[in-house]
Amino acid sequence: MSKELLIVNKDLLPKCYEKVLAVKKLVQENPLYNVSKACKKYGISRSTYYKYQDYIFPYEEKNEAKKLVISFNLIHEKGALSKICDKLAKLDISILTISQSIPIDNQALVMISLDISYMKISIKQFEKEMTKLIELSQFRIMSFQ
Repeated sequence: MSKELLIVNKDLLPKCYEKVLAVKKLVQENPLYNVSKACKKYGISRSTYYKYQDYIFPYEEKNEAKKLVISFNLIHEKGALSKICDKLAKLDISILTISQSIPIDNQALVMISLDISYMKISIKQFEKEMTKLIELSQFRIMSFQ
């Protein structure tokens, strides 16, 4: 399914769209509020919220975050994954998920999804930095968003 996105000034849209964003934010940031309470606070129905919740996002949320999925074979030795994580932290990269297989022939397949929103180097430079690490082999960038 192809998504068609538009950037539209909020003054042109129905006020309920802005209220849906406010409800989403309140529920995410305040554990005392559930969807029902938050909808009541902002004066919209739950059905309106659920109808639009997956289609309305603040501009920054959709356009600033960058995701990257990498995979590599990790040498099975104590602290190897920790060294990779330290390297990512030094590059201002946040780890979103890590998936690792059981080591076979002293190597484990690892896939890591990353938030590279604050990374200060290019993707090419990142790839070079990662391939320098002796703890990993067959480094690949699987996906970039």
